[in-house]
Amino acid sequence: MAKDNITIYTVTLTVQQLQEIIEKAAVAAVELYAAKNDKHAYMTAAEMAKRLNCKPQTVYKMARENQIEAVKFGRSIRFKAA
Repeated sequence: MAKDNITIYTVTLTVQQLQEIIEKAAVAAVELYAAKNDKHAYMTAAEMAKRLNCKPQTVYKMARENQIEAVKFGRSIRFKAA
């Protein structure tokens, strides 16, 4: 009969490190959701700018003015594809 080994580690993180981990997980979750439901559901500013033939700064401005839909995940912003 084999014995199961259990190893427990203690990890110390700063608040900033924990925030980065959470942000990366949120972005990964959004990308996974978009990939499963619609590959082009959400776009980066660069992708949206290419689609609209403008600069990424213009895409952010359009989102601030509610001309296009934007979703914020941590510090990452994605734009809903039209």
